[in-house]
Amino acid sequence: MPRLTRLRIGALADLAQQLRFAPKKRIIAQLASATALANEIDPDGAYPEDWVVFRITGYRPEIDSPALIVGEALRGDLSAFVERVSDRARLTEGDLPEHLRLDELAARWGVSRKTLERARRQGLIAQRCRDDLGGVHLVFTLGAIERYERRRGESVRAAGAFDRIDSESARRLARVGERAMRRFGWSANEAATRLAHRAGRGRETMRQLLLRSIDPSSIAPGAMTPRQRRIIDRAARRAIPTAVIARRYDRSPDAIRLIVHQRRLSRLRRWRLPTEPAIDPGALDELLRRPLVRKPARFEAPETIGAFVRIADESGKPDAATERTLATAHRALLTRAGIIATQMSRSNPRAADLDRAEADLRFASILRARLVGSELALVRGAIEGRLGVTLTALAPAHATLIHDASIDALIQSAAGFNPARGGRLAAPAGLAINKALAEVERTIRDRPGTRGGAGPDPGETSQAPLRDWTRRVAPWCQWLDLPPGFVGRVHSLPGPSDRTLSLMHALDACPPRTPAEIAEQLGLSRLAVVRSLSLGTRLLRESVRCDPSASDGAPTSVG
Repeated sequence: MPRLTRLRIGALADLAQQLRFAPKKRIIAQLASATALANEIDPDGAYPEDWVVFRITGYRPEIDSPALIVGEALRGDLSAFVERVSDRARLTEGDLPEHLRLDELAARWGVSRKTLERARRQGLIAQRCRDDLGGVHLVFTLGAIERYERRRGESVRAAGAFDRIDSESARRLARVGERAMRRFGWSANEAATRLAHRAGRGRETMRQLLLRSIDPSSIAPGAMTPRQRRIIDRAARRAIPTAVIARRYDRSPDAIRLIVHQRRLSRLRRWRLPTEPAIDPGALDELLRRPLVRKPARFEAPETIGAFVRIADESGKPDAATERTLATAHRALLTRAGIIATQMSRSNPRAADLDRAEADLRFASILRARLVGSELALVRGAIEGRLGVTLTALAPAHATLIHDASIDALIQSAAGFNPARGGRLAAPAGLAINKALAEVERTIRDRPGTRGGAGPDPGETSQAPLRDWTRRVAPWCQWLDLPPGFVGRVHSLPGPSDRTLSLMHALDACPPRTPAEIAEQLGLSRLAVVRSLSLGTRLLRESVRCDPSASDGAPTSVG
């Protein structure tokens, strides 16, 4: 008997622990509820953990912020939950309604044990029970079997009709595939596709046969090196057509898209986004519909020391309710993107999930910039209180150094601020700014023009230029946002590229949209939107290349 599968969903693991000492009758009833639930789960859906517990037990636990569970993961864990609880309860065959053992079900469907293992991951629930001699068996109740047959009858019939390829046929197909790969320069995937059509088999079956029978590295390109994958990713971000990249590396367009999606997922996970506590989807949608959040006016960072002082004087202390709303939305967007990144398949991430996570991060960076911009008065007060002089009394180089260090500390505080824990952003921000100032104070204090004496010209310091800190407000800005030199040119693009880029990057006072949302809004297909985004990006790059003075030092890659 195989080892018990580990439960990954905390709510189901806790429930399994609670049922250790429950009466056998109650355990049997709840196992029946879990078995019925598995057949109702949509693998692409998301389900709150308190709802899952309610469907199994009949009572809803009090969870302040129930996490969302992806349907595919929930379905697999329900199978592990039923198996674990039935094993701990030491159920006997007499405790269960009419059922079949593993070999009996395999004979009924005419399939192998391995096929039944795949079916269990797709919602076929098994229980463990003991026979009269104490032996442990996997059994399937007739109710669970019939529900699965009604839901996936076609796949059951296809699996039963499957016959294995005999060794002579496998050698013949492998020879045909190898000859075609050598003659036409096909990859193993392309040859497998042709063989699958010819033999009436699945493409993956043919591909595995080729990989086992021949050495594809001597015929087709081998695995992509890390450097090649980086170059492909960079080319895709520069909007070079996928077909062009595929020809360059002798790969299929689907293979190139997969590499790009894997690189996007790798970046999402590298940013270590929060994953809890998750906000209820309905509450998040309601929060994002509030006018304060729904029209995300971008904060324009001061361009000079004088502009910073003036804006800090005018801004004053931020409103508590406004700050809490922005910070809550900011944190919820980060969490949703983090959950998506955590739950996506590393080997085959879905483009729609990546689009959703990246749109959330674009939105979060806009809200974070507004949070940072609301605390400029705090920054100025902390600087002048610590140094005992105004910023304009410092040398221009010193003033910009202190400004940048203080803003970076404030950005880090805003990134980690969680309004659910209570308090205001000013508290952690003030501590972080003072710590940053302590590191640069020694350098500034002993230089001319900082304390006493004639000092530098205040007018010169006021005109000292500042870097645009909104471009570094989050680590993903350089990957997902348009470079500054591109932004002002978007509205001059031909349609629909002007609209699609504006909607994706929130240039029209609306939240950033995914390609699917843009397609729905403009009445286009998602493919048409993706093509218009690529075309618009190429036109922007060409425009900036022809007029480099207007690029504002923009990086060459586009998120």
